[in-house]
Amino acid sequence: MLRKQTFYQKHIWPNWIRQIQQSENRTMFLHGIMGSELYDRTSDDEVWVDTGLWHEVDNLEFESLSPDGAKDGQDQFIYARQTVRIPVIEDPYDNLRSHIDLGHFCFDWRDSVHIEATRLESFLALLLADEKPINIITHSMGGCVLLHLLGRNRSFDHLINRIIFCAPPFRGALKPLRVIEIGNGTPADWMIRNNRLKESVASMPGLFQMMVAPKEFWQIRLPTNNADIQLNYPIAGDIDIYNLDGLTNRYRPNLRSQILDFASRYHQSQKQHINTVVRIFGNRIHVIVGLNGKTAYTAIKANGTWSIPKLPEAPNGQKSNGDGTVLFQSSFMPGLDLDRYAAFIPNSQEDTHGSLVDYDPVIAGIEAILTDDDPHQNGLVDYPNFIDQIDWSHEIPQAEQPNRFTNLDYIDRSMQRERLPRNRWGRSLNPERTDAIRFYETRQAAIRVIYGEDLKANAQQIGESEEFIKIHIRDMLLPLS
Repeated sequence: MLRKQTFYQKHIWPNWIRQIQQSENRTMFLHGIMGSELYDRTSDDEVWVDTGLWHEVDNLEFESLSPDGAKDGQDQFIYARQTVRIPVIEDPYDNLRSHIDLGHFCFDWRDSVHIEATRLESFLALLLADEKPINIITHSMGGCVLLHLLGRNRSFDHLINRIIFCAPPFRGALKPLRVIEIGNGTPADWMIRNNRLKESVASMPGLFQMMVAPKEFWQIRLPTNNADIQLNYPIAGDIDIYNLDGLTNRYRPNLRSQILDFASRYHQSQKQHINTVVRIFGNRIHVIVGLNGKTAYTAIKANGTWSIPKLPEAPNGQKSNGDGTVLFQSSFMPGLDLDRYAAFIPNSQEDTHGSLVDYDPVIAGIEAILTDDDPHQNGLVDYPNFIDQIDWSHEIPQAEQPNRFTNLDYIDRSMQRERLPRNRWGRSLNPERTDAIRFYETRQAAIRVIYGEDLKANAQQIGESEEFIKIHIRDMLLPLS
């Protein structure tokens, strides 16, 4: 940790500090999970990211963990810097940067939120030494890092003007469970069965902390226009994913107990941090979320494997909950005035989590907040008007639990097919008896595009849209977005 931290402060942070101090309104941005490149100082500064495309994903693992930090595997010297650029996938922060002048703080999303909050604390001490206030915008996991810091540190209270949390998974999400348990995310998964990614992520406390919070810390009540609504806990049955027997990923058993302890204690502290931050910063906070996504809302374990159904398209003009990754109740901050929430709701069901801050209405809302205007005037919806649009029928305690193969998307169906003989697929796992072929052809086209072939030509070849292949590539390379 010392080598990495020393390098940050000497070679990286001074430029970041200048960017923020010279930006309009002195605005700092904290990215989401997988939103920073990781550089290996032992390989001539060659850039490599968690894509698995060139088999670098195994180098992301940690060898040891402690409350003070983690040691990278193979004596690697790794640090987070700037943002990921994936082939044919637009940088999810390009549009934000083009409209809003800001600087950034990049953290190592593999490490624990505790450690990255401590690094952010050191960074802010240098940045705010001039005693001039700043604004802070966060996306996804970046909001968790900021919340953890502000919940325990009072040094910067008077120097923060506005805080904008975009899609914050304060209580976690189900996608990290899919990555940890199944290893989804590598283009070569049809060859290596994702074991490379499963082995690597088994040592990342930051990823485990983004899992769904333990049952006692999950938000099960939300205020609506009529009365509070009670919601299910997302893990079906009595399985405790924070118990050593709750997960099927058996890699790095020497670290598992520590990681689960890190994650459980993190959620316990976050509950207190939310209360503290709302009390101190309540009139300076805005929360922007996405809705109407194909969001995973429950996880079902059967026969030793997990399936993670998605919310279907809502009926009668209602909207599905969440942005494709984060359910609204995970972002809810009890005690925060309801007029501090705003939602981006696409007309058709669409996953928006990874690029939420790049949608024009969200950017317009952020710009309005930074100038003390109303963020609901440019396409964002206020709390009273979005909370009753949400279709809760699948998430309330009286709802019938789905079949483990119901409402899976085409990538999740492919994962289940790998684990079952063909004669047990049925129409649930192989709709119209062509889904398996469609998935294979799309996967091959996506790999060809990643290696430089023309996107449009490959889309035409398999009879799918260019956007469909882009979504497939994004799911392969950025499985948490």
